[in-house]
Amino acid sequence: MEGTEVDKNPVKRPDKLEEMISMAEKLAEGIPFVRVDLYLADGKIYFGEMTFTPATGVLFHFKDTFLEEEGKYCVIENKRCGYEKDSGGWSGVRRSC
Repeated sequence: MEGTEVDKNPVKRPDKLEEMISMAEKLAEGIPFVRVDLYLADGKIYFGEMTFTPATGVLFHFKDTFLEEEGKYCVIENKRCGYEKDSGGWSGVRRSC
C-alpha cells in the first residue's frame, strides 16, 4: 500500500537521551498527566513546553459540561485544574493548573 513503507534505517538515539529523560521526570514529578517537550540542538538541551492535556488540548468533540467535569479530577498539590474558555469560546480550550 502506498504511503506505508517502513524505513529500514533505525532512528539514532539522541546523544543526551538519558539526561533528557531525567530532566523530564523531574519536571513532571507530582503531576498525574503531562507531556514534557525537550529538544536537543547543537549538543544543548532546550525546554519547549509542558502540555497537560492529550491531543494537544484540542478537544472539540467534547461538550463544555464534560470538559468542566473532567477538569475536576485533575488535582495537583491540592489545587484543582479545569478548562477555561479563551476569547474565541471553547475553540481555544486551555487547561489551567
